[in-house]
Amino acid sequence: MSEATPEALRRRPVVKRAAKHSPVSTVQAKEGEASASTAAPSRATGLDRFVSGRDTPSPTPGEPLAVTIVLPSWTQLVREPRWIWLVCLTLAALGTRLYNISLPASVAWDETHFGKFASHYINGTFFFDVHPPLAKMLIGFAGFTTGYDGGFEFKEPGQLYGDTNYVGMRCFCAVLGALLVPLAFLTVEAASQSLTAAVLAGFLVLCETSLLTVSRFILLDPPLLFFISLAVLGLFTFRNRHDRPFSASWWGCMVFTGACLGCAISCKFVGLFVVLLVGFNTMEDLWTMLGDRSVTLAKWTQHLLARVVGLVIVPMTVYLALFAVHF
Repeated sequence: MSEATPEALRRRPVVKRAAKHSPVSTVQAKEGEASASTAAPSRATGLDRFVSGRDTPSPTPGEPLAVTIVLPSWTQLVREPRWIWLVCLTLAALGTRLYNISLPASVAWDETHFGKFASHYINGTFFFDVHPPLAKMLIGFAGFTTGYDGGFEFKEPGQLYGDTNYVGMRCFCAVLGALLVPLAFLTVEAASQSLTAAVLAGFLVLCETSLLTVSRFILLDPPLLFFISLAVLGLFTFRNRHDRPFSASWWGCMVFTGACLGCAISCKFVGLFVVLLVGFNTMEDLWTMLGDRSVTLAKWTQHLLARVVGLVIVPMTVYLALFAVHF
């Protein structure tokens, strides 16, 4: 290493004083301090975006970083008009369907048949009926869980129930009938993307007296309509995911629709009409894709096979599985 010359030694203090008092160095130092002071808040703000939603002061060096997790505000959620309408319509539906549900305190209409079938399930008595078993099994399960022992005979309309615990089965049907209102709301919203149309649809179903009436008795219609409504909602939700084919949500909506189709057919054979609705929509989708030049034949075949699995095999499997449970 070369030795320092006297001239270099004389210049060293000068360089040190210049670095200490240079305006340029002072400005750079201030800019460095400013950037350092703002770096910590910006990092805290970036973390806070996922945690608390507010600016967090930078911690003192050496102190642990305290993170406060703030959950979503329910007040902000329920203030949205969509949720307000949905909750109000649902509560109104429950109120109208469950009001004085114990009246009349006698066998009404086809409760003679379907109440008797529920008793057979509870007592373990084998029987066979023209209708598929799902709705009757659900009514029997509702009666069993609410204290009905299956001892009532259900001989004829007008027979007094007396001390029989029949209200649980009526409440089960009434709740399913009430859920038709929010399902109508959600279905129309998914189909039209319009809150006004969704509210109108929910209000019309709420005020439909025929739906209100059949929902208040031990009948197969409330479970049937419930699964039909679920299938239609699943159909429109599935169609809204056409831009995400073969994604998890795409598959989930299609399989959900297929399962609801199977449940609808397993309540009553008139559930085949919603199968026709879904089938025609599926054929339209496949026909449209067949004319789309951006969709290759291999991709179109994949779509066809996926729909066969989700909308044909899944409903058939559900239908046969429920008959296996019945027998």
